[in-house]
Amino acid sequence: MLTLPLMVGCVFRATLISSLLLQVSATTTNWTSVVYDTYIGIDFERKSLQIKTNSADGSLDEIQFQNSYDCCDIGRIVVTLSSPPTLLMDSCLTTNYLDSPSQIDRIWTFTKTKDTLSLHCNGLHLLTKNLNEDCNPGWTYGVISRIKFLGNFDNATDFYREVVFPGKNAPQLAGILLVDSNHIESIHLKRDI
Repeated sequence: MLTLPLMVGCVFRATLISSLLLQVSATTTNWTSVVYDTYIGIDFERKSLQIKTNSADGSLDEIQFQNSYDCCDIGRIVVTLSSPPTLLMDSCLTTNYLDSPSQIDRIWTFTKTKDTLSLHCNGLHLLTKNLNEDCNPGWTYGVISRIKFLGNFDNATDFYREVVFPGKNAPQLAGILLVDSNHIESIHLKRDI
């Protein structure tokens, strides 16, 4: 038999978690079908870009999108699904070979800070590229505010969305770091004494 404080605690926790799960799911952006050759507003410094593909390694299909500030284009990010896949960024010195999962259905997550670009595939960290060491200063000059999927070249991207991840200035609500509808990073409740 549960004691009254334990019962109240269980009810409080269940209510709190239910309420917070509703808040968490409200912060997740649904998948959007790709529209080619049209600028799409994005807050690339505060959110990560996820791209859903259905292409096999060796197909030579490409994810390809142009990155821009409000005033001007910076360069393209290109993932070529060769065997192994590669990452190329305009105005950067190296092409990176990627040891990505071999599934056909994949979710690619691009996370940019002022100085780095990180790439994950199906949750597996593939690389973090230091933009100061390898790339033209244009990649670190300002905040990328829009992207454009390039229709003549991008034949792998099916859907995209923006997602808040830890370390990307995720909003704090009721002591919970919001990540996406499938994850709660941490819970920190304060007790008044």
